[in-house]
Formats: sequence, structure tokens, C-alpha cells
Amino acid sequence: MSKKHSEIFKLDTIHQYKAGISTTQLCKQVGIARSTLLLWVKQYSVNADGEVPRERYLLEKELEHLRTENAIFKTCGCSLSSPLSERLSAIPEPASYVFFYAFFNLRKLLYIIAIVPISGLVF
Repeated sequence: MSKKHSEIFKLDTIHQYKAGISTTQLCKQVGIARSTLLLWVKQYSVNADGEVPRERYLLEKELEHLRTENAIFKTCGCSLSSPLSERLSAIPEPASYVFFYAFFNLRKLLYIIAIVPISGLVF
């Protein structure tokens, strides 16, 4: 069963590792596997370019999500702040639209629902 550890816990554990505590002792102390510790060290260490791989991964993931949202808005021809009447008027013929895409991101309290035309579907 996987556990979710906080960022602070991970960074504190990495700091202890870099301070010289043995891997075996540290893993027993905090209750994680050796492979988990080494993965955290790899993810949160600065590489030659001065980047932290974990931060880069999270930024790329967020960018992909935002690009998907923008594609849906372009399909509808509306924005999130558009009035409901404008968003509803962007749908010319209900018969040619069959799928609903919904994105729910509870952390950011962002809800986007879009109707996509059949021609815009990707299989």
C-alpha cells in the first residue's frame, strides 16, 4: 500500500541523508524503503542545468493540462469568464455534438465543461 508523504517530510529526509546518516539507519528511522529514499534524492537534487527534475516534471504536467483546457476553449469559442448565454450560444446544432469533456481540479477549484463536436474527437 502506498503512502503519501509531504514535501517537507521528503526534503527533511533528504537533508538528513546528505548530512551523513547511513541509508539503512535513516530508512528504518523514517519508515521508508531504501529505493524510495534514493528516488527522492534523485528527484529533488539539482542537476547540471541547475534544475530540480521533480519541479520540471510538475511544470510540464501543468503545462499539458493548460494546453488541453485551451484547446477545449478554442473549440467552444468562449472563455471561462464568458456569460452562460454566450457559452450556450456557441453551440450551433446540438445534434452534431455528442461528447462532454469535463475537467475537475479540486485543488485549484477549476471546473471546465465543454461540448466537443464529433469532428474534433481523437480516437
